[in-house]
This record gives sequence, structure tokens and C-alpha cells, in this order.
Amino acid sequence: MDVALNWLWQGALVACVAAAALRVIGSSRPHARYLVLWAALLSVLAMPVAPFVWIASLPRVAETVPAPVVGLVVSIPSAWWASSAFLLGLWAVWSSVYAGRVTYALLALRRAKACSQQIPAALEARLRCWTQVKAKGRATRVVMSSSVSSAAVLGCGSPLVAVSPMLFDALGDDDLDRVVIHEWAHIQRRDDLANLAQVLVRVVAERIFPNCPRYIHKMHLVEHSIYAPKSDHTPPEPDWKRMEEFRDALPHRSGQ
Repeated sequence: MDVALNWLWQGALVACVAAAALRVIGSSRPHARYLVLWAALLSVLAMPVAPFVWIASLPRVAETVPAPVVGLVVSIPSAWWASSAFLLGLWAVWSSVYAGRVTYALLALRRAKACSQQIPAALEARLRCWTQVKAKGRATRVVMSSSVSSAAVLGCGSPLVAVSPMLFDALGDDDLDRVVIHEWAHIQRRDDLANLAQVLVRVVAERIFPNCPRYIHKMHLVEHSIYAPKSDHTPPEPDWKRMEEFRDALPHRSGQ
């Protein structure tokens, strides 16, 4: 029990240090932020075994000599908040909350799929790349859904490529075709199933490693990209698309 409770406060300290480091680094250096998060995660994972590894590395001594005190572990007082029953109760409450969140998300996904509408056949026929690949690989359909802000995959079971009605109005056929193909590629990689597995692993991991995954997987939207299509904004063409090396491989952009 002492090891588990020490793991809690040590992991919380690592999470606070990692959060402070992320604020100092800023969002403009993703590689550095990535390294900080990995360092924090590996530190939390190593904390429970570090005392035992340290003891195992010590030279063998006679059995009459008392074992060394593990410096990384602080004795926990015998209080009600340190009892096994209280900690198990907290675990049960926390597990119930996250199980409820997962259930709510699955029900919302089911409602979104049920409320989606098939796009008109005439519009689908104008999506050149989509019509060439829609019969290949993992089966899917393109639908119109007001449950998504732009475009997304409604996975699990029979996956759907859901596109917001706003996107149909904001994009031309070629750009819309690219968006659909992008989401279709996610389906072929089975990213929807991988995302569900990540959610389940995160819920389980937060039971086993309560200090780190709760904070590290969080993301904050700092600003919208200028390349994201909106109803009142036409995205500019990225600079790399103007390079001669890529022009032959890219579809013709309308208006050029």
C-alpha cells in the first residue's frame, strides 16, 4: 500500500512538472512537446519498479544484516484515507464514471449514424476519386450528417464517411472528393477501431496508472488553421502544392 500511495504523489508531481514544461515550450515546437510527454509517461511507468531495481542492484550481504530502507518510499500513516477499502471505493466510483462516459459516447455515435442521410447520387457521381475506390477495401458509404463539424468517420460496425452539410456548400467537387478520400483512407487503416481501442486502454490505464494518462492525452485547440474550410472562408493553396515536384501528381485545382 505504501508503494501505491507513493506512486500517486510522485506521479502527480511528474504530471505537474510536465504540464509546466508544456506551457514553457509552447505549441510551436511539437517535437519538444512530444519528447516531454514521453519522458513523463516513462517516468511514471518506471516509478513503481525503481525501488526494487535499486535493491536488486545492491551487493549481496549476509542474512543477519537488515535490508536497506528504500529511499523512494515514504511510510504512509494508518489513516482511513490510506485504507484498502477506501482506495477500492474510489476506484469503483472512478471506473463507473468513465464507463458511463464511454457508454454515452457509443450511444451518441449510434444516434449520429441513425440520423445521417445518404448524399444524392448525382453529387456522389461527381466525386471522381471516390467513385473509383468506393468498391475497394473495407465497405463504407458517404453520408451527410449535422453531427460533425466538417468531416469524420462514424466507425464501429459498418463505418460511414460523414460530411457536414456546410462542407458541401463551401467546397467544390474536387476539394470535397479529397476530403472524402482522406476519410476513406482512415477507414481502410481501421483507425476507427484503433481509436476505440485507445479509449478503452486509456480508461483501463487510468485505473492502473492514475497519474499520467489522465493529463497527458488531453489536447487543447489553440487556433483554427487557415487551411480549414469554412462557410465564410476560402482556404489558400499551401506553398508545397506550388512546387514543380508535386504539380504533376496533384489533381487539377478548379480556377487554375
